[in-house]
Amino acid sequence: MRYAVVAVLGLVLVACSSPPPVIRAGDTCVGCKRALTDTKFGVQMIGTSGQTATFHTPGCLARYLKEHPAEAKDIFVTDYPSGKLIPVSRAMFVRAKIDESSGERDYYAFGSVNEAVERAKEVTGRVVDWAAVRSAIESEKFEKKGN
Repeated sequence: MRYAVVAVLGLVLVACSSPPPVIRAGDTCVGCKRALTDTKFGVQMIGTSGQTATFHTPGCLARYLKEHPAEAKDIFVTDYPSGKLIPVSRAMFVRAKIDESSGERDYYAFGSVNEAVERAKEVTGRVVDWAAVRSAIESEKFEKKGN
C-alpha cells in the first residue's frame, strides 16, 4: 500500500511539472525572425504567461528583453559543448565569432566555468555572466547613437 501511495505521488509530481524546453533547427527566432540553423546557440524563454519563445542566440534574447523586460519567467540557454539546455543562472558566456561566413559575433554559453575559460583563451575573450551580457546589450543603444 505504501508503494502505491509513493507511485501515485510521483505521477502527480511528474504531471504537474512543465515539460523541458526543446530547441530545434528551423525554429524561428522571436527577436530577429531568422530560422535557427545551429541549435548550439539557441535560447528558450518561458514567458510569464507560460508560453515558450525561441531565440537565435543569447544576444538576440538580451535585445528582445531590452524592449520587453518583464516578459521572462525562466530562461534556458544551450550549453555549447553538450548541446543541452541549462538555466541561464548557471551559465557563463564568451563573446566571439559564431559564424565564419558572415562574421556574426554573439555569445557562446557554457555550463562549466572551466570550459568557458578555455574558449575565452582560444578567442582572446573574457568570461561573463548573464547580467554582463544584458548590460553589454543595453549599452549598444548608446554606442550606436554616439556614432
